[in-house]
Amino acid sequence: MYMVFTGQKPLRTLPTTVIQEIGMQGRCPKLEWPAQFPHCEEVRALADSCMKRRPHRRPKAREAQELLRGVMPDAFSSMAGASFGAALRELRAAGSDDRGRERAKSRIPKERLLHPGFEETPANARVFSIVCALSSWNIRMPPTSCCAWHAALSALEAVHKML
Repeated sequence: MYMVFTGQKPLRTLPTTVIQEIGMQGRCPKLEWPAQFPHCEEVRALADSCMKRRPHRRPKAREAQELLRGVMPDAFSSMAGASFGAALRELRAAGSDDRGRERAKSRIPKERLLHPGFEETPANARVFSIVCALSSWNIRMPPTSCCAWHAALSALEAVHKML
C-alpha cells in the first residue's frame, strides 16, 4: 500500500535479512511517509490499521477495499479483475481439457503492473509484509517442525494451497 500511494519503496534502506529478522521478532517498523501524497490521511490510517499485530483489530479485506474504492473510484473502475477472475475460474473448470485450458489462458491479460504509474514492489518489501503477517499468526507447532520459522512456513504453504 505504501508503494502504491507514495511511489517510493518502503524500507528501501534495509537489507532483506534485517527485514526478516524484524518480522520474526514480531515487530513492524514505522513507515516514514512523505509529507503529502494523494489521499494521505485516509491511506495512512488504513495502512496503520492493516499493520495491527492482532488480526481481529485489522480491517477486513472488504472494508479496506470499500475505503479505497471511496477514496479513488477511478482506479477501481479501470481494473480488469472481474475478467481475470472469470478466466481463472474457467481455467480451473477446464481441468485437463487442453482446448478449454488454451481458450481460458488466451483470456488472461498479459503480464502488467497492477498500478502501472508506480514501480514494482521490491522483493524485500514483499518478504517483510509476509513475515509480519506470519509473526502474528498463532499456529500449531507440529512435532515434525524443528522451529517456529519452519512451522510458520508450513502454515503459509497450507494457506497458499487454499488460495
